[in-house]
Amino acid sequence: MRAPQVLLLAAIVTLCSALQPASAQAKFKVLVVGQPDDNHPQTGAAGIKAVQELAAGQDYTVDAATDLAKFTDAGLAPYSVVICVMSWPGAWPASAQAAFRKYIESGKGWMGFHVSTLAGIYPTPWPWYDTWVGGITFKGHPGARQNGTIKLETSALAHPVMAGMPASFSLHEEWYSWTTSPRGKPNISILAAVDESSYDPQGTGMGADHPVIWSNTQYGPMILTSLCHEPEAFASPNIRKLLGNAIVWAAKSNPDAVRPSLAAPAGRETPVLRWMGGRLLFGGVGDAPGPAFGADGRALPRLLVSP
Repeated sequence: MRAPQVLLLAAIVTLCSALQPASAQAKFKVLVVGQPDDNHPQTGAAGIKAVQELAAGQDYTVDAATDLAKFTDAGLAPYSVVICVMSWPGAWPASAQAAFRKYIESGKGWMGFHVSTLAGIYPTPWPWYDTWVGGITFKGHPGARQNGTIKLETSALAHPVMAGMPASFSLHEEWYSWTTSPRGKPNISILAAVDESSYDPQGTGMGADHPVIWSNTQYGPMILTSLCHEPEAFASPNIRKLLGNAIVWAAKSNPDAVRPSLAAPAGRETPVLRWMGGRLLFGGVGDAPGPAFGADGRALPRLLVSP
């Protein structure tokens, strides 16, 4: 067999392997933590259920926990993403806090809901966490849950975590507030805020700048939100979209945490191998010469092989 033919065969084998379905690729692991407490007895279970349902047919598997037994160096090591759907970091023992900090500083992904934003009020101060989540100190919330309008930041409309979400939507919520906004803090990006004119803050408002979803990429991909006090919030299509987007973004933004799948995502045609001008071309779709994309949204490499 001539050298060009050997090269061509090797290219075809490599590309066919890359184009196999996502289910045949190595899956990454997600740990979802939901600890029931007196104020949120059912919310953790609802959040765990939502993550488990979102995992169906995806290229990740989910382990669920209602305690912090896995919050050790070895226990967290297998996971590309940890999601705290209901777990207050201020109540964690020092050993769990230390393992979590090491996990975060390794560059892996995390998403925290609701009580994860109760910063600055711990019985034992945790300045590392307070700074990382935006230098916030919990202020309070209205006495009753109310419907409020959440508006995506204009700058966040193109963020992968916001993909497919409406520019604004309503949610029945316990509207947490803080003494200062995380906006403008190092590595912080505000993704969405609540419009305080859409509910009654009852003396707990922050005014025109009241973020409810933001990110921090200081160490690795992180999404933090004050939303989801109510178990029913995890049934909201918009919260499900946010959660599903965040899982993939948090895992695949870190190339060391998971091997991105190269399978074609839903809604895109599968890249093709074809001859053009006496060469094998990979990277176009159909008859178009443009790039092809993997399931993580990254452009796949273009490969030209001459016979």
